[in-house]
Amino acid sequence: MNQRLKDFKYIYDKGAGPLSETELQEENFTIGNCRLAIQYFLYKTKGLFIPEEEVLLPKGYRDTGIFIVKEKPIDFTILERGDIVYAENLRNKKGELREKSRDTFETEDEWILYFHTAIYLGVLDPELKEILPKGDYPENVPLVWHSTFIEGGTSVWPVEKFEYFYKPVSIKRVSKD
Repeated sequence: MNQRLKDFKYIYDKGAGPLSETELQEENFTIGNCRLAIQYFLYKTKGLFIPEEEVLLPKGYRDTGIFIVKEKPIDFTILERGDIVYAENLRNKKGELREKSRDTFETEDEWILYFHTAIYLGVLDPELKEILPKGDYPENVPLVWHSTFIEGGTSVWPVEKFEYFYKPVSIKRVSKD
């Protein structure tokens, strides 16, 4: 398995992720979603396989990992590379506001099901350059990696851009322990 993450096109279908450990090892996939991005990043960078039922929401949100921040404003300076960002959809592809806050859903489970997920990367450094797909990335700003309909696939964004399209709600950390 090479160290670099691969890019894949964004598709929000069940078959687009999460995947089995064998499928992650083989890396034959060309499509995926934000749940696959989380699963794939943790597998590639930490050797941590998280099964489908522990990635999918709402169970993944409630039971997988530990909360670093839960349902309050996020201080990105306390995060570590690989932390999972759970966020409400704030804007569509055109930048138009969408209402996806807790109050717009009948149940908490329904609200959680609509969360977008991303991986916090931190500031670009030599180690991160070796992990990311080849490309030019913003420097001197904290970054996230995710798969999004806005870009049509995997993307590295500055946290500032991420917060324009999504409202971070909670952060979780997953480890082998």
